[in-house]
Amino acid sequence: AGGFGIDIITKPGGSDWRGRSMFGFRDESLNARNAFAPSLGAEQYRRFAFAADGPLVKGKTSIAVNVDGNNNYDSQTIVAAIPGGTDLRGQVRRPFESVNGGVRVDQAIGTRQTLSVDFSSQASTRSNLGVGDFDLPSRAYDREGRDTQLRTTLTGLVAPKVAHELKLQYLDSREQTSS
Repeated sequence: AGGFGIDIITKPGGSDWRGRSMFGFRDESLNARNAFAPSLGAEQYRRFAFAADGPLVKGKTSIAVNVDGNNNYDSQTIVAAIPGGTDLRGQVRRPFESVNGGVRVDQAIGTRQTLSVDFSSQASTRSNLGVGDFDLPSRAYDREGRDTQLRTTLTGLVAPKVAHELKLQYLDSREQTSS
């Protein structure tokens, strides 16, 4: 997968404090029952986010903090034929949780250089994957993942028309799947 990005660099500590927050909620109350399910499946979705940024030292240092996540679940319908000619109809709850957060500090070094240190972390957990339709709960598995990143960037001008950017990054990514 390819891609590109554009970084816009402004002078650290040059803006006022600002922030934003968000919360979202939804449940199964407006859903229709799956025709193969014995009852309406439970579902809930909760999401939150908070971010703030501003100067630590006016005109020199700024900080940005953000955290967001969700805690939700849905129900997967099971319709299976088991030995003996019996049908199994039911539902299984599939939870999903994730939290993402980060902190970035930008420091002006002289009038032409900016040093940025950015730390971010993401964690997620999913349960009862692989269950539903014709697959019984005994086939369920869980998946947990975590990504942690630390990046430092030095940007600036060497001469009036010559810019530089030096990046150093550490990335740790882990995933575990268990039955």
